[in-house]
Amino acid sequence: MKWSKSSIPDGIGLLVFSLFLVMNGRNISLKNWNDGVSPRAFPYFLAGCIFLLGTFLILSGVIKGKKEVSGSAAEQPGSFRDKRYCLFGKPSVIPPPLFMVFMVVAYQLFWKPIGFLIITPLFLWTALYALGTSPKRAVTIAVGVTAAVYTVFTYGFKVTLPSGLLHMIL
Repeated sequence: MKWSKSSIPDGIGLLVFSLFLVMNGRNISLKNWNDGVSPRAFPYFLAGCIFLLGTFLILSGVIKGKKEVSGSAAEQPGSFRDKRYCLFGKPSVIPPPLFMVFMVVAYQLFWKPIGFLIITPLFLWTALYALGTSPKRAVTIAVGVTAAVYTVFTYGFKVTLPSGLLHMIL
């Protein structure tokens, strides 16, 4: 994998995101937690892993940046509009990381009103399919990951996930 100076902003973004996870992890209620692993353990563990990855990206970008010799003007990429991206198997002007940021924000906004068991597979399927996974494989992964996360959080961590629209139906 080729690393470049663009790894530095990506690493900084990951550091900020890990801080966001820690801050939101502190909001997880411990009211019904009696034993076992704390419901806050997973966000903290995830934040630690993301923090390490962000640090690695920053350091690798700094080291590569020092080693790189500036190339000719012909080798430099064009403007932002000249770049071509691909989402849902079609050309797009939206970079995939920006698309994923929009997806995560939408997921957070609709998580409680729609419910975990509805929004999570939709989010995962859309993200996977947009980034190039086949539709059938994306459905399989989305349903499997949703079932696994629901089982771990509901029965392992004893965390009540939002039921959203399902509580009206059931």
